[in-house]
Amino acid sequence: MSAPRSTILAVDDAEDVRRLVEAALGKLHVVKAAPDARTALRLALEAPRPDLVLLDADLGGASGYEVCKAMKATPALAELPVIFLSDAAKASDIAQGFRYGAIDCLRKPLAAAAVLSRVETHLEQLARERSMRLEQSREQLVGRLSRALELHIGWPSGNRAVRLAHYARVLAQAAGARDVACELIMKAAPLYDIGKLGVPAELLRKEALLQGAEREQLERHPAIGAEIIGESDDPLLKLARTV
Repeated sequence: MSAPRSTILAVDDAEDVRRLVEAALGKLHVVKAAPDARTALRLALEAPRPDLVLLDADLGGASGYEVCKAMKATPALAELPVIFLSDAAKASDIAQGFRYGAIDCLRKPLAAAAVLSRVETHLEQLARERSMRLEQSREQLVGRLSRALELHIGWPSGNRAVRLAHYARVLAQAAGARDVACELIMKAAPLYDIGKLGVPAELLRKEALLQGAEREQLERHPAIGAEIIGESDDPLLKLARTV
């Protein structure tokens, strides 16, 4: 099952349908119900913002397709996933929903079990996609910070981050770490000396042995690195801060 307390916006002009959705999903999620297009658009923008919309394709006085189109044209709602609720049996009508940006279509009459199952499936998929995007953004950030350090010190652009990650993983494997830990160590390794961004570049480039105040300044880089990374519950950042 997906994580509890997602927010679902149910849009249908039939009260019995709205009640069915609330009964099917209300124990696990927050359900906001709207009987018309105007209320739907208002509730979609109000906190808590919905994570998913169940939208009647044939609202009284308005087309659900037009409501979906309006949502997709609103920057704050453009990525909001929509599942159409439709009486239509024709494949062309269902296809129209997908053309307007829907991720699925449920045919009426609705069954509570089917609504719950389909919503849970999509919420789980959306959570996986968000996790993947977060992971990609995190890896890009690590790479950019590593490149920033290269520029700060004056090192040529190269595969420093890749080499560090590879060596760290090999050492972790040799030490008997589990695969999950090895993967995490590999991703955190390029941040191990990121604190040198807080050390003057001329000091880092100096070839002579550092002594006295200069050495003390250089030796502060682990503390500076920990400050740059900051406190976090994220396993990768927590490990990088420790390293």
